[in-house]
Amino acid sequence: MPAKKYKYPYRKTITLADGKRHDICANTKEEFEEKLLEVQLLTKQGIVPTDMTFGEFAKVWYKTYKDGANLRLNSKASIKNTVNNHILPFIGELRIDSVKPLHIQRIMNEANKLSNSTSSKVLAAMRSIFNAAVDNNVIAKSPVGITLKAGGKPTPEKPTLDKEECERVLAEVENPRAHIFALIGLRTGMRRGEIVALHWADVDFEHHIIHVRHNAEMQDGQPTEITDLLKTTAGERDIGMPADLEAELLEWHKRSRGKFVVSMYNGKPFTKSAYRSMWRIVARTVSNKHFTAHIMRHTYVTQLVESGVDLSLVQYLAGHSDDRMTKKVYLHLNKQALADDAAQAARDAFGKDTAQPISDVSRETA
Repeated sequence: MPAKKYKYPYRKTITLADGKRHDICANTKEEFEEKLLEVQLLTKQGIVPTDMTFGEFAKVWYKTYKDGANLRLNSKASIKNTVNNHILPFIGELRIDSVKPLHIQRIMNEANKLSNSTSSKVLAAMRSIFNAAVDNNVIAKSPVGITLKAGGKPTPEKPTLDKEECERVLAEVENPRAHIFALIGLRTGMRRGEIVALHWADVDFEHHIIHVRHNAEMQDGQPTEITDLLKTTAGERDIGMPADLEAELLEWHKRSRGKFVVSMYNGKPFTKSAYRSMWRIVARTVSNKHFTAHIMRHTYVTQLVESGVDLSLVQYLAGHSDDRMTKKVYLHLNKQALADDAAQAARDAFGKDTAQPISDVSRETA
């Protein structure tokens, strides 16, 4: 019987500390000795070489650290989307201990062509997965460098509604549910999910306050889940009701069915499709902007800042976990005011006062 021929001229089978057999194969003597030395070094560190692919470990990581964690459904869906669409196509089939910084950089090069938000999510997911692999002695070192940073396109500045647009929304939206939803959004700055999940029990008419305590997780084709997991740790807050909002809520309460302030006709919370249908009624009142529920929230925060409300109070009312978002709104408004002041100062210096403010000209030429 002829001797068995192997694909690799240099080959050795060794028995690892866990009793399993591991093949070391190479085309050259130098490559073989390098691989053998690597296995010996990993074994001394208590790391057993593995044939597990990155994709296989990523599934274990998600099930253990994310799916089993106390996370919102939308957060879990976002993580799965990030891993499945932006990471697995590149390294899903590679052995996890064979992934190099070069692979990571290629992934980030592609992610950086997208938004900064997407790039940040991709980097965070890879860092978490490989750190878990290190912690569990699957690999010796993470290929995700500690100095690696997310790139991507900056998020465009969100538009706001001016006073006339706010009034038009409230005047033209005649559907009662859509009207109440819009009124709550414009007068409290609550997030979309917080409004959908708002219970009548959380509307304190005696003290003129809305207690934000719940969030709605809306997913396509699924019943909406009402949870007390808010988007941020600062999400739980109490917001004062302006007089017009309180008056309309009192009247709406008399006609409302069920425990939710805004709901479907059967009293159950909006499904994703029902919410979209309701929102289209609101959105068509503002034709010159891509009008989303978040724009109502951004408008509310902007109005607070413009009114001179202390930034720490604005941060609390908005439910921001830190002051970065609040300061971003403040700095943007200051930048606009500075541009107009600088233009006026230049006109005054040369004795001319016929030009328009920069902000007005930019609106006309936009």
